[in-house]
Amino acid sequence: MTLFLKVFLLGIYGSALVGYLGLLPASQGLWYAQIVAAGLLVGHSLETVLMLKTVRRYSGPLWVSVLQTVLFGIVHLRPLQKQQTKE
Repeated sequence: MTLFLKVFLLGIYGSALVGYLGLLPASQGLWYAQIVAAGLLVGHSLETVLMLKTVRRYSGPLWVSVLQTVLFGIVHLRPLQKQQTKE
């Protein structure tokens, strides 16, 4: 399920990027994708700041965890929260 959600979010970001670059004709669907992608990035950025303690629990470099949180939000943080409750 996590992989599906990450691919879905990357699809939204990809379609928004295609719309921003003008590689496809303008359409209402691309406009919605751009709005949704911008909202997700803003929301996930706030989530990164608010959940910094959990973001730091990632076993790799901090910047990778921050990037994944900005892109995927709770989809990235949930396994880290579960790991925290086990310890």
